[in-house]
Amino acid sequence: MAKKKTTKKKKSKKKKKKKQQKSEPSIGKAGTKGLYSPVRGRVSCGVSVVDAIMGGPTVLEDGKSSPTPMKPDGTIETAWGVPIGRILEVVGGYGTGKSTFIENVAANVQALGGDVCMGITEATLDPGRMIRMGCDPERIYFNEFEYIEDGFEWLLQILESRAKRRDKVPFLITWDTIGASHSKDERPGSGSRNVREGLRKITNLVAQANAIMVFVNQTSASFDRWETEPATPFGMGIRFHASIRLEFKGQKKFTETEGVQAGRQIFTESKAAYGIQPVVTCRKNKTFPPFRRCRLPVTFQGGLDNDFGLFLYLSQRKSIISVTAPTANERSDLGNVITFRMAEPVACFWNTYREFLQDNPEVREWMVSKCRELAYNGFDPIAS
Repeated sequence: MAKKKTTKKKKSKKKKKKKQQKSEPSIGKAGTKGLYSPVRGRVSCGVSVVDAIMGGPTVLEDGKSSPTPMKPDGTIETAWGVPIGRILEVVGGYGTGKSTFIENVAANVQALGGDVCMGITEATLDPGRMIRMGCDPERIYFNEFEYIEDGFEWLLQILESRAKRRDKVPFLITWDTIGASHSKDERPGSGSRNVREGLRKITNLVAQANAIMVFVNQTSASFDRWETEPATPFGMGIRFHASIRLEFKGQKKFTETEGVQAGRQIFTESKAAYGIQPVVTCRKNKTFPPFRRCRLPVTFQGGLDNDFGLFLYLSQRKSIISVTAPTANERSDLGNVITFRMAEPVACFWNTYREFLQDNPEVREWMVSKCRELAYNGFDPIAS
């Protein structure tokens, strides 16, 4: 008999279903290391009193915050002023020193070895004046544009390229002024919409590129008596994204004698306008207590006046700086006597004020430290 062929049935291998392991949701990393948002440094604007109201590094001492300059790693830090990696908005009326302010910031960024890019919508640049401020126009990348869309496209290209480089040197970008730009779309509200969309794209890149983004904006007439801040074009988009918002207001003039022009040796009466003293108010500040204000001396020829700014701020406190008339035995042609009430008080004549600070840098450092202390404690020289 023939044997029956036995066929082995192939057992179908059942695929074992892998049990899905429930993974915990990612909640991020502990600590601030590797984040872009913390302020990693500051750049001076050129005037110590404005640097003081914008803020600086603070530490905790005995459970209380104090303006002691110190880095997170414990080393001493002396830089106060514009924070790196943040957006700054400068608003104000015409002729209040807004463009002069950002040109002085540009000079200080260049002094640190950083690059400067300026977006221009107004033909108001004076290269000779920029040189007198210490700024080198040949090292600045200028770009003239008319439309809001072109401006934000330019910003996006620069910030993306800088973010890839991971450069630690500060980098400044300015837009002067965004209020003079307009949208390609002429429908109502399109300008505000384009500004908000552009800001959402660049805010994180500003921090990653280690850049300082300064928007200069104009103030317009507001008929709302309940509005505490001046109205600006394109709504509130920039003020929401900005970490610091400075308001420039007023055009109070000061004469050549009041400003103590450098190089003058004889005290003489002069009624010629030498500069203006706008009131600078820090309306918003995410890095320091806000609502500090001071007077900013802006000269018509040389830009910001740091020495005169220190005097205007500190002379409101007689316990720090006192001004008295010269006695009969002193020379009246040198002006009033300025007394610095340090641990060991020193004094000089008003007409030799600049030379005295130049020869005694420790007195200027003492004045700067007093400015920081008063600004931190909320001193208001305008109301005093």
